[in-house]
Amino acid sequence: ITDFTVESFWNNQANASIIEFRVTGDGFLHYMVRSIVGTLLEVGRGEKDFDTIQTAIVGGDRNLAGATAPANGLTLLKVYYE
Repeated sequence: ITDFTVESFWNNQANASIIEFRVTGDGFLHYMVRSIVGTLLEVGRGEKDFDTIQTAIVGGDRNLAGATAPANGLTLLKVYYE
């Protein structure tokens, strides 16, 4: 994995609050996207801070990251091949 990007969008249409995360990259580990989303949700709720997440990424310590988000609502939109 050499490159990935995460974008988030807040959608409040039809009285339904939806947070959309778009994750793109050139490869992913098992549960990686769900771990990213779960961690971002915990940061958004104030349960984790940015410094802890940065330490988790640099040090490779998965225990410092957030919980793995549930699979429901997760949708694969497109796969690009080179």
